[in-house]
Amino acid sequence: MQGILKAPPHTITEQPTYDINSKEYTERECGVYNSLDGKLTGYDCTLCKNRGCSYEPRFNEISNSWAPVAIECRCMSIRAEIARRQQSGLSKLMKKYTFQNYKADEPWQLNIAKGACDYVRKPEGWFFIGGQPGSGKTHICTAIVNALLKNGRAARYMVWTEEITALKQATTDADKYGGLIRGFQKADVLYIDDFFKKPKGYTVTGADIDNTFKIINYRYNEELPTIISSELSISKIIEIDEALGSRIAEMSKGNDYFVEKDSTKNYRYRSHS
Repeated sequence: MQGILKAPPHTITEQPTYDINSKEYTERECGVYNSLDGKLTGYDCTLCKNRGCSYEPRFNEISNSWAPVAIECRCMSIRAEIARRQQSGLSKLMKKYTFQNYKADEPWQLNIAKGACDYVRKPEGWFFIGGQPGSGKTHICTAIVNALLKNGRAARYMVWTEEITALKQATTDADKYGGLIRGFQKADVLYIDDFFKKPKGYTVTGADIDNTFKIINYRYNEELPTIISSELSISKIIEIDEALGSRIAEMSKGNDYFVEKDSTKNYRYRSHS
């Protein structure tokens, strides 16, 4: 982004002996401005000294004079990515779960990894993975979100059990409820983790389905990228609620994966063996 911006407070104290609209004077101004330390935090940039921009002299044909122009520093894209990570709720998981450290020794893992990478290159429709606990479902989904964030997409992380409970508790407060559900409905990219996961002996309720449907249906109608992990298969989700399951099936067609139940595929056991 380039443009003539209001210059920082004047810091040149000596009286110039030349036209203040000249290129030479503007170069001196830019030099002073570029020597100042900025106040941006979260990333230390040696190029702009955390100002977020550098100043260059540019000639303005309209005013027929030279003026400092702020040139956005490339660190701003890095800062934006850091902010997106923090806002997504996945900042801790992203350090741990990447494509680089995803174990892909078996054919089924290689197939999932390839599909995930293809989805990152062309994030159309939805991505669904279900099945065996501990088989790397959260890992591969987090890696997808991480890559999409680096590509400039904003993302939101939703742990299904926690957020659906929060939504049900907020139903008596219209403003709070509306703010919560719109955040999931309108997220540029939404990752729903542990979809329909409930403690043993607890079944998914009508209220669970109703609140989930409001999110899924909105994103279905708007065709917004959605990533879903679950211990259930899509066919099992359809048994619980056909309207929900059929939408997931349609939107994730070609990007849907299921890891058959097999305790040898649970890597959490391997870490203790």
